Amino acid sequence: MEPLELSANSGYAPAQFTLGFLLYHGATAGDDLLPSDHARAMPWLLKSAERGSPAANDLVGRAYLEGHVLPHDVERAKRLLTVAANARIGSAQVGLAAILDTEPRLAQALEAYKWLWLAAGADYPGAAENLAITATRLNQTESEQARVLAANIGLARPVPNSGPTCQGGPLLRKVQAGPLRATLVHRFLRTNQL
Repeated sequence: MEPLELSANSGYAPAQFTLGFLLYHGATAGDDLLPSDHARAMPWLLKSAERGSPAANDLVGRAYLEGHVLPHDVERAKRLLTVAANARIGSAQVGLAAILDTEPRLAQALEAYKWLWLAAGADYPGAAENLAITATRLNQTESEQARVLAANIGLARPVPNSGPTCQGGPLLRKVQAGPLRATLVHRFLRTNQL
């Protein structure tokens, strides 16, 4: 553990995350036991999140959301989870959707659907079930809008049988923004009756 701490203290971001992760969850190495210590873990995870680690943003964001170790702060959680969700971390996508789904505005429901659709497409546990629940808040047109939002951020895959308005289909490949992307998204939606 000492070399890892030295590396983390020197400012090496991957070591900061690894040390924070190990302290947060606890670990064993041979006969050595590193007990879980959330209070010691969080400063390392915060440093790693500040340096842009998506995984650290996920853990710290969920800590803010749960009010565990860090004070409950939904806005900070939303900001941090957005970074991790954009990096395709399923737990962050589901956590961010949970925040957005509690807000009454349609724009937030569309965003929640988008994140759940992406997480479900990556087979993140529980995402498809949450997607089906969120789908009940949207009509067909709104569901289409949410799927276009998901397609616009990259690897979006429809999820079979994930609700009354979502149907299976091919993987949307990552394409640079512009007319080609718009054409592919439109063709995909029309072909799959989404």
